[in-house]
Amino acid sequence: HNPLKYIETGGNSTWFLPSVDPKTARKKWISSLKPQGALHVDAGALKALMAGKSLLPAGVTEISGDFARGELVRILAEDGRDLGCGLVGFDSAEAQKILGCRTSEIEEKLGYASRGALIHRDDMVL
Repeated sequence: HNPLKYIETGGNSTWFLPSVDPKTARKKWISSLKPQGALHVDAGALKALMAGKSLLPAGVTEISGDFARGELVRILAEDGRDLGCGLVGFDSAEAQKILGCRTSEIEEKLGYASRGALIHRDDMVL
């Protein structure tokens, strides 16, 4: 009737520990989703991504697909190479409006303030 008290007093028990840390589990979950679109990035964005940075609108050259905020999109290099994927912070219509923009220009283009990243590094798998 009191399992925690039983364990505290030295009763027999079995512990099941996770095989991966939460961050790794989240990345696995992200990469298991079906992509709803794609973002093509320039060489500068590619370099930033490889350094562990978030994907900003300034480095995106093309957007394809119809996606909602929070859905998975592929990240593609200029030559079409698949770099990875991530959960996008804007829907496809908003992303199209801020394509190539600096972070400081987003509020003017969309009419509201935002976090700035199209895909935050914590929501990305490369």
